[in-house]
Amino acid sequence: MNRSNPWAFGIVFLVVAFFLLTTDINIELLFSGKKSQAKAIITKTKVSYGLAGRGYCQYLNFYFVNNEELIYGYKKTKVGDPWQYVGNSIIIEYSVKKPLVNQILEFNNESNSPNIKSFIKVKKEGYSQITFQNGVYFYNDNGKEGLVLEKQVGTYQEKKDSIFLFDFLGKKKELKFIKSEKGIVNLLNNELYK
Repeated sequence: MNRSNPWAFGIVFLVVAFFLLTTDINIELLFSGKKSQAKAIITKTKVSYGLAGRGYCQYLNFYFVNNEELIYGYKKTKVGDPWQYVGNSIIIEYSVKKPLVNQILEFNNESNSPNIKSFIKVKKEGYSQITFQNGVYFYNDNGKEGLVLEKQVGTYQEKKDSIFLFDFLGKKKELKFIKSEKGIVNLLNNELYK
């Protein structure tokens, strides 16, 4: 009879488990079939503690495009990864069949500070707010008691005194703003945001 040593199996199992836990290998992505890469734009960051409370890491929310479809994803960075801000881009590898199965390959630190400009328009029954941060805009139209009526997220470009808005698919939005001394003016309905 050939007997295998259970200790040998246990040691091999522990070594493999330790390797998988300490490296950044996404096992589900490894066996998910066809993969692709995309550039994703970070839209939200949140600070968190690292493993066992040592160091700091971040939770990143981001958008990327897969076959003309906008995909929302999120990932936790590792301790020691470069600090990210809204508007920075990352290169991700994702499963074509399940785009939410992804991993970060590269950080592109286009912005090293949280450059934020926010404008509000108070209305009779609520308010509208638009925030510009490092190439990403956030537009909220709120009704009574903070009820969100409309929410948009996309990219923007500033050219001279104009601000042009785009969705993440690259299509130009109807909203367009012009800078003025008192704030910015929405050209669609001539409203001033301060």
